[in-house]
Amino acid sequence: MTLALLVGIPLGALAALKRNTWIDGALTTLSLAGQAIPAYTLGVILILIFGVWAPGILPINGWGTVGEAVLPIIALSAGNVGIITRYMRSSMIETLRKDYIRTAEAKGIRREPLVMRHALRNSLTALTTVVGPTFAFTVVSAVWVEQIFSIPGIGSLMSTAFPTKNVPLSMTSIYLLSLMVLCMNIIVDLLYRVFDPRVTLG
Repeated sequence: MTLALLVGIPLGALAALKRNTWIDGALTTLSLAGQAIPAYTLGVILILIFGVWAPGILPINGWGTVGEAVLPIIALSAGNVGIITRYMRSSMIETLRKDYIRTAEAKGIRREPLVMRHALRNSLTALTTVVGPTFAFTVVSAVWVEQIFSIPGIGSLMSTAFPTKNVPLSMTSIYLLSLMVLCMNIIVDLLYRVFDPRVTLG
């Protein structure tokens, strides 16, 4: 999710600033392609590329080194990058059409400070809405990705616990995943207050 936010927010903002150009079209196409390919399908494709067609460049299984983490992270973050890019683009375009942005431009405020200080920050408020559900889908996808790349994580425990009817291990795994999603939803609610001081908590 961190990688998806670091990549998706700038790409979405760039697509909004260059809307109706080839840059906007290319980024929109790539974001749709990223959303269309599930994480487990992309994981298999990555294994096919780096395990059969170009072996030895990156490890295709295991967990513990930086190289072993590259392919699983790409598989999990590609779809999220597409989602965040699209939502950031839509939110940014809507913000740039606001009256206060036009008023600031009419007063002679330079484009770069206007975009960075006002348009970008106000666009992040709407973007935080999709972070929670996106994180939940990422947690579910991680269960499959761990199996594909032989990662000893919670997903692997669940895949072992359910077939063997290990009830305590199954319940604990689901509890931990649910707790992660709940914590992320709390963080999202707190971020509303950071991006929009008008929001009150309580």
